[in-house]
Amino acid sequence: MTDLKKFSEDTFRAAQGPAKWLLTAERLRDGAEAIFKHEQEFEIDYLRA
Repeated sequence: MTDLKKFSEDTFRAAQGPAKWLLTAERLRDGAEAIFKHEQEFEIDYLRA
């Protein structure tokens, strides 16, 4: 639970400054792209089912 609290606090602090907010947004985008690329290969089979 401590990690979640620290994550929330860090996210809040990052949102206070535009440059930090952009870095956070870029990290979220990069993470989403990595997940999407990994899951994309299964997309066709999932949609056919």
